[in-house]
Amino acid sequence: MNKILLLLVAAFVAGCGTAPEMLPDNTTDSVIMMKLKHEITNGDKITQNWGWILWYLPVLFLVVAWAWKEFIARRCADEEEKAEVKAEQPAPQDNNTTVP
Repeated sequence: MNKILLLLVAAFVAGCGTAPEMLPDNTTDSVIMMKLKHEITNGDKITQNWGWILWYLPVLFLVVAWAWKEFIARRCADEEEKAEVKAEQPAPQDNNTTVP
């Protein structure tokens, strides 16, 4: 089994071309880039919108949620835990009372 697999891999590697080739770039501009080029060549006003901010709102939400959990919620939990421990401890009694 191993010999057959080794022969198949060797045949595959031997059959592959190893000479480097230059591949032509057949890609074209995107629709947004073509629109921008059209506006520049015709002297039109380049349109702007606030659509880009929609990409950053989820990131902002994740950062705020992480900061809330890391700083606010943890601090509140620590304060509650300290308050519970303090409430469970008995109050110290004053043994130094003198009788008049």
